[in-house]
Amino acid sequence: MLSKFLQLPEAVATGRLDVQTKPLGAARRSVVNTVSLYTGGPEASKGPGRDSCLDFLDCGPSSTRSSDVIQMEAEAEPEPEEVTNPSSLPAGSTEVDVTGLALAATTASVLVKGILLLSMTPGGLGPMRYVAPPSMMHNETFAELIFPGFDSRSFIWRVSCLQVLEFISSLAVGQQNGAPATCTLFLMGASWGPSIAKGGLWRLIAPMGLHANMLHLFFNIFFQLRMGFGMERQFGFKKFMSLYMLCGLVGNLISVAVDPFKLAVGASTAGFGLVGVWLAEIFLSWHVLGPHRDRTMVWVAFVTVGCIVMSTMQPNIDMFGHFGGALAGFLAATMISDMPDQYKPRWYDAARVGSGIALASLIGICGAKIGLYTPTWPVPDCGSLLTPHKW
Repeated sequence: MLSKFLQLPEAVATGRLDVQTKPLGAARRSVVNTVSLYTGGPEASKGPGRDSCLDFLDCGPSSTRSSDVIQMEAEAEPEPEEVTNPSSLPAGSTEVDVTGLALAATTASVLVKGILLLSMTPGGLGPMRYVAPPSMMHNETFAELIFPGFDSRSFIWRVSCLQVLEFISSLAVGQQNGAPATCTLFLMGASWGPSIAKGGLWRLIAPMGLHANMLHLFFNIFFQLRMGFGMERQFGFKKFMSLYMLCGLVGNLISVAVDPFKLAVGASTAGFGLVGVWLAEIFLSWHVLGPHRDRTMVWVAFVTVGCIVMSTMQPNIDMFGHFGGALAGFLAATMISDMPDQYKPRWYDAARVGSGIALASLIGICGAKIGLYTPTWPVPDCGSLLTPHKW
């Protein structure tokens, strides 16, 4: 069976996870930002049956549609690499420590992301709705220093705690090397286009609670807590909760509409939605910023660069999910804005109506794309939550 040529690797990511396949033998399928969980070998043109699918999949009935099978290029079996004795290297030659370079690159990536996240603090919104620096109090706690406006009764704190509990639950269901197994993520609701096209709409919400590993969880929670407390204080518990959930849903919807064949998890669709909300507030209050414009522009530039860097540092980051969440946050925040009358721009009402129409159109187009044009096959065969497969 062709499943012997492929394996599902450890689910490791620091952004929205896109699981990738990995070659083991003489057939290869290069996949970037796509889960190639169905494939055909050199014999696939004769008609794919059960043997032309991975064991991971419930292949369903045989079909000869080209959309159901991805041909793979056959390549020669790689010859064993010759092991060179370091002592026999020519004078002046150096041996590259690949493990050390990989560790250094990972450490640098973590440091860069940490610095960016610490700097991304938009602060609260003043009476004129413009962004102001976080207020510094003499008696503030350590939590308030790291997360301005910290409130243990807030929605953003509660949902973050739930995400930690769900990560622990995913490890209990099935794990590989300290990270949830790929099948575990699928069974618990990871985004997968064919399953959503079959009616599994809950997979547009569930990925916000799932994470690929500890670093993935840490960065997403740190990001949303750093951004969220001040916004929730401004919008209120219910309105902020609605914005957060809507951003995550629309981000997942756009991600699936663009590329349905990837398994994606992570709360960053909602987290990037908070960036969109913040940008919407600046957009609506730009005319009253006055002397605060320069500082605000610096923040906007820094946050924009930070988001781009964090979305492109690795090939398995779901950039369309990030972009979709941010766009949804911008449109939704503009639509539900409630600025005082004396600070509203002349085009305020038109902007609210236009944002509502744009958001509804975006959801409708992406929903139609998934419902009408996304195939409902293949669907991973991962067992059940009580008896999940180990990959």
